[in-house]
Amino acid sequence: MVFADINPLNRFGFYKALRDPAWYLSSRGRESRRRLAAYRDRHAGEQAVIIGSGPSLRHTDLSRLTGRTVFGMNRLYTGFDTLGLTVDYHLAINDYVLHYYGAELVGLGIPLFSAWSGRADVPYHSHVTDLYTLSDHDFEYDLTKRVPAGATVTYAAIQLAYYMGFTDVVLVGVDHRFILNSEEEASGPNAAIVRSGDDPNHFSSTYFPEGVIWQTPDFARSEPAYRNALAAYSADGRVIRDATVDGALTIFPRYPEDLRLPETGAAQSGGE
Repeated sequence: MVFADINPLNRFGFYKALRDPAWYLSSRGRESRRRLAAYRDRHAGEQAVIIGSGPSLRHTDLSRLTGRTVFGMNRLYTGFDTLGLTVDYHLAINDYVLHYYGAELVGLGIPLFSAWSGRADVPYHSHVTDLYTLSDHDFEYDLTKRVPAGATVTYAAIQLAYYMGFTDVVLVGVDHRFILNSEEEASGPNAAIVRSGDDPNHFSSTYFPEGVIWQTPDFARSEPAYRNALAAYSADGRVIRDATVDGALTIFPRYPEDLRLPETGAAQSGGE
């Protein structure tokens, strides 16, 4: 029965089903939940590297990532050739990113996790899995139910890595630093802005090209989300660290910026 996985005693699940019944009742929603369930603990005990798209990538030796499981996000794929990079998984949960580039992301043929809300712009193929994203910043352990977005795709990637069983996660290229023009600054956090001029906030000046809509950062929401992630990993004996070159994010312990593997193995803890 299509209602089999809706527990009427679970008020959250029940009211969510009323709000967006297609996630529970449509063939695409049911199939995405099945695919997500198959990913649970697939990489138990392994190390994952989550790569952002900050300017610091131009100063990062990504060749050291060979042999590790790598998550890419948003338009990182535009730098595969120039950065000398490949990824194992890709994520995009921003509706504007999916509107403009959903078909490109699917065309990569890389396992893609994308927001259910943007599914109209994401052709559904065997390597595509939808995530039911919400705007809060709780840490979710069962991604078949929901994925709190925490105002950043990086938070979704961190939760997905946990769900897949990775016990050691390293962030790269998550600069946590943005240059905003006067209009962007005045618009406030999470504002939808038409890109004008070069893009100074990513590894390529055309990452978000002129004329497309992008959203300003919302540190007031993303930083509490990151703290929740650190707490969840630490409580389970897992580690999450940041190797971003000259990064401004200070919540996570540091990992060597040259991305060398610690001599004592992946479980070694870094310092601030």
